[in-house]
Amino acid sequence: VKLGDYHSIHMRPTPVSVSEEELNQTFERMQMEQSQMVPVTRPVQMGDLATIDVNGGIEGQPTTESKGLQIRVEKEKAIFPWVEQLVGMVVGEPRTIEYSYPADDPNPNLAGKKGIYSVTVTDVKELHLPPVDDELAKAVSQFQTLEQLRGYIRSGLVQQKEREEEGRFADQVVDEVVKVSEIHYPASMLQDEIDQSLERSKQVAQRLGLTWERYL
Repeated sequence: VKLGDYHSIHMRPTPVSVSEEELNQTFERMQMEQSQMVPVTRPVQMGDLATIDVNGGIEGQPTTESKGLQIRVEKEKAIFPWVEQLVGMVVGEPRTIEYSYPADDPNPNLAGKKGIYSVTVTDVKELHLPPVDDELAKAVSQFQTLEQLRGYIRSGLVQQKEREEEGRFADQVVDEVVKVSEIHYPASMLQDEIDQSLERSKQVAQRLGLTWERYL
């Protein structure tokens, strides 16, 4: 290794800060941890936890039946792609739901096919979040007030960001030094690294139960 003119490199780490949005995201997670699902008598809305009985399946295929199935009525990570059609249903109401699976569905057994389901809602619960106040602070920490907890969280986030920035900055400095330096190594050393990398990949393929050709 022949070092270049590293004295000419002038760099500074990026100052870190914590935004109100980041603090709010932390409090939102705490709210979710202390949340409760409360029974309601209104029609189903997005975000509810619905208990349903469902019977049906893909046209021309054997049907399946499930009772007392609890599902979150949400767009993301929905257990059924047609879950939004539950919105507006009330407890005890039967409804026939039809859903056409897209032609590019990754499941070949569903792609381009139509599903028909008979669904009855048997229970509806909604999410109740506690207010962000002193009581929440007492419930999730050793602090007695929200302001004390806020200060503690801000300090922790600052320390975490400082550690991350220290690592990023150290890597950046090394990269800049490498750019102005000359590094020579034998071909056998490079080949050894390649062989080790390939061997690690082959071990991964073996653990997955795949042949090397299939893994590639």
